[in-house]
Amino acid sequence: MEIYQMINSVKAKRGGLTRNLLTRAKLLAEELNRRIHVVTFDFNPDYDQVRQDLLRLQIINEKVIIHNLYEFLCEQPPSRPQVDRILHPVEEPGFVVVKDEEKRGYHFFQNGLYVKYKEYDEDGRLKFIDFFNENHYRIRREHFDAKGRLRRTVYLDQILDKPRQTRFFDEEGHCFLSNWYEPEQGKCYRVHWFDRGGQLIRTFQSEKEMKLFWLNRLVQEEPTVILQSDDPKTSRLLLDADPRAVKVKMLHSNHLDEPYVYGAPVSKQNELALKQADGFDAFVVITEEQKRDIQRQFGMRTTFHDILHAVPRVEPDPHIQRDPWKAVVISRFVASKHCDHAIRAFQKVAERFPQARLELWGFGREEANLRELIRELGLQDHVFIQGATQDAQAVFQSAAFSLLPTEREAFGLVIAESLAAGAPVIAYDVNYGPRDLITHDVNGFLIQRDDLDGMSEAMITLFQDREKWAAMCREARNISENISEERFVRQWIQVYEEAVKQKQNRVQMKKPTCRITDFSWADPSTGTWRLEGEVVFRQEMERWREEVQMALYLRKRTEWIDGYFPAVIQWKDDRSIFFQSELTLAKWMEQSKTLRGRWDVYTSITVRNAHHFVRLGGTEENPPDTEVEVPNGIICPYYTEHGNLSLWCKKADQKKSLLSLLVGN
Repeated sequence: MEIYQMINSVKAKRGGLTRNLLTRAKLLAEELNRRIHVVTFDFNPDYDQVRQDLLRLQIINEKVIIHNLYEFLCEQPPSRPQVDRILHPVEEPGFVVVKDEEKRGYHFFQNGLYVKYKEYDEDGRLKFIDFFNENHYRIRREHFDAKGRLRRTVYLDQILDKPRQTRFFDEEGHCFLSNWYEPEQGKCYRVHWFDRGGQLIRTFQSEKEMKLFWLNRLVQEEPTVILQSDDPKTSRLLLDADPRAVKVKMLHSNHLDEPYVYGAPVSKQNELALKQADGFDAFVVITEEQKRDIQRQFGMRTTFHDILHAVPRVEPDPHIQRDPWKAVVISRFVASKHCDHAIRAFQKVAERFPQARLELWGFGREEANLRELIRELGLQDHVFIQGATQDAQAVFQSAAFSLLPTEREAFGLVIAESLAAGAPVIAYDVNYGPRDLITHDVNGFLIQRDDLDGMSEAMITLFQDREKWAAMCREARNISENISEERFVRQWIQVYEEAVKQKQNRVQMKKPTCRITDFSWADPSTGTWRLEGEVVFRQEMERWREEVQMALYLRKRTEWIDGYFPAVIQWKDDRSIFFQSELTLAKWMEQSKTLRGRWDVYTSITVRNAHHFVRLGGTEENPPDTEVEVPNGIICPYYTEHGNLSLWCKKADQKKSLLSLLVGN
């Protein structure tokens, strides 16, 4: 059995998703004593250096094999001999050079005409050159690798400033790939693959076709292959990959958009995987709460699993002294992480305790804005941006506590790392993760989202009450018992074993039909409604009889409020079942006024990986029963214009008959 974990790109300096994947790969390789493969799809001519950096930092070991699409296409071995770096000095004869004030770049003029722009990295290596025509349109960009070799040339549409063609070069300068693009949509419509002699090997109609060609070659080499997608960019590839592969999807983030709670819209980046969850043999999230919410919204598939990330047991480093006046944040500097909230909240702390300091460790596009905010608030002597760290444990061991003011999470690895290092955590109480790790007022504080005053007060408490702080530090270390590496590896191996069995028993279930055969009010005073009906499948289900799960499902039409009601089923033959269910609706109306309105009735039908929500239809022979008045309102069942069963719940004092209002709804 070979395990291939897909991610678009890997670098030593990356966020939590990449760290989680590489940690899992390393731990599995050690436990199973076998190779674990990491499959990447980005163009990065310096992957050899990436591997060396990851090994040097002990993020991976020798059994973690990193594959890259473009290394395969240019027939480049993963490890190559060292070569001298080609130098690209800024100055060139015949040009006037003007330094860019905001970047490590230089503008080149020739006889008064602006002709090109060069940009360098922090180590003085040339990254790319942009070329311009006489009308100041950018016409070409040349990308260079860490050794100074030209590795990619992008030819741009002069009006749209988007690629029309891209050529890729190997280390010796041979073009091995040429991609053609439609610039208006940014879509690649043809890829030509060449050998070192310039002969055409193959033509692909899209970049996706090229990626699948390589991916399927990898998995076809082994009898049993587990193929796993760890980021949204590889979800479609996993769904379309060779069906002989065991397919595992890992979701690292909150699957919802603003406001990030159940009922919110599904995020665009996760929508595909969730709506096509039938295609996966295992679908893994980090917390049990997120798994329950996904099952509730997308069906009670047995292929959903939850595995908390692992954090190693941290032994105190005698060379690191904890600073009782230092708070830290480790995060990517992006808007959703709200590092600015930590800075703003610290202003009140600095006024109370001038000796206190806040350190922000990370990188990202918001760094300049954060530095400007520090200046605006006059916190230059209290708040410091330290850059990225490869040793989070050392940072947390040196701190009194840490902050996580993010607006959305799926786990928050830095929470676990901080607690394991004995640093309590102040975090927003958001979905998902913080409340799985932080016990409020025991090993940290859970603060309502955007409550900067609450965050300030929590920091002041920890700086001021030293006994409380010391007790929280001791409690924090206990987290290692619940999220050990041993537990983590055991759970992943179990998921893989179950996924292999699931692949052998995949279900492809066409959407069945459901109809009502009888219903009545069993107890009008409580709004208890008895339904009977029939489900007809479109294929023989004899093999799956014992694994069919069914319930009735109600969902409000105007907002995502829903609920399940159990159903008893009895098989009539290999294609149909009879079901009975009772729905007690009055309690729903007592819970919240928002429950009043129109509700649609579905059957929820699950068989292993397959699931369907099916509207429950009726006929004129079994019209809905009359409306009933319950203590807190009126419930009226009716058929929509499409013949599907719905409910309308209204206030009890409404005088007009509801039935007269339901025509066409």
